[in-house]
Amino acid sequence: MNLRTLILTALVVSCGALLTGCVTSAVVSTGPQTYSLSATRCGLCAPVSSYVASQAAAYCKSQGKQLLVNNISGNNLQPMFPGSATINFSCIAAAETTAVQRAVDECKKNYDTPELDPIRAKVEIIRNSPDFPPPFSMASNQDFPTAIERQAIEKWANIRDACIARQRAARPALQASSALQATEAERDAAFGDEITGQVSALIVALYQGRMTYGEFAQKRYEIGRDGADAERAYRQASLMSNMQLAIQAQQLAQQNFQNKMAAWSAYIQTVNARKPQTVVHVEQNVTIH
Repeated sequence: MNLRTLILTALVVSCGALLTGCVTSAVVSTGPQTYSLSATRCGLCAPVSSYVASQAAAYCKSQGKQLLVNNISGNNLQPMFPGSATINFSCIAAAETTAVQRAVDECKKNYDTPELDPIRAKVEIIRNSPDFPPPFSMASNQDFPTAIERQAIEKWANIRDACIARQRAARPALQASSALQATEAERDAAFGDEITGQVSALIVALYQGRMTYGEFAQKRYEIGRDGADAERAYRQASLMSNMQLAIQAQQLAQQNFQNKMAAWSAYIQTVNARKPQTVVHVEQNVTIH
C-alpha cells in the first residue's frame, strides 16, 4: 500500500469516526412559518452548510412545500475537524417560491450590466453572507472613486434599491399564529431594514468620496455582521422555554442591537463631516527628442 492510499484510508476512517459523533438538532419553529436547524458535521465528508440546507429542504418537502433560505451562518474549519452551521428558513408554497426566485433572478440579471464593470473588482456587488469578511484586495484598497466609478456606484445604488423593493414585495406574507409570533416577524424585518439603511448611507459616502473602497468594504462587513449577530441572539431568545426569560433575553438582544446601530449612526455622521476627496486624472502629451 503506497503513501497516497494510506493517507486516503486514514481520511476516510477519521471522517467516519467524526460522523459517528455528529449532532443534528430538531427543526425548531422561530416564528410564523419560519424555522431553525443546526448541525455539527465532518467538514470533509459532509460540508456543513450544504448539509443543513439539504435537511431544511427535506423538512419543507415533507410538508408539501419548498425551501426559502433566510440565512445560513457557521464556521469553516480545516478538514477532519467538525464544523457547525445554523440555517434559518421558511417553508412556502411553490407559487410563492417562484415569485421570490423570479425577483432574485431579475436582480442578478440587472447586476450583470456592463455599467457596473468599473467597480466590479472594487466592491462586492452582492454580499452572499454577512459572516465572512471582504476579499483582501477590496479591504486593502485605499483609492477613492474616480468620476467614472462614481457613475457606476450611482447605477449600483439604484439597482440595489429596486432589488430590495422587488424582493420585499415578492416575499410571501407569512401568517402569524399568535401575537408573539407577529411581533417576532416584525422584529426580524426591522433588523434587516436597519442594516439596509446603514449600508445605503455607506454607499452614499463612498459615492461622495468621503471614504475609500477599503474602508467601505470593511465597515459594510462589520455592519452586516452586527446585524446577523443581533438577529441570531433574538431568535435564540425566542426558543427559550421560560416565557419571562425569553422576553427578557429578546429585550436585551434588541437593546444591544439598537446600541450598535446608534454607534454606527454616529460613525456615519463623522464620515459625512469629512471633506470629499476627488480623483482627477491628468493626461499629458510628452515629446521625446
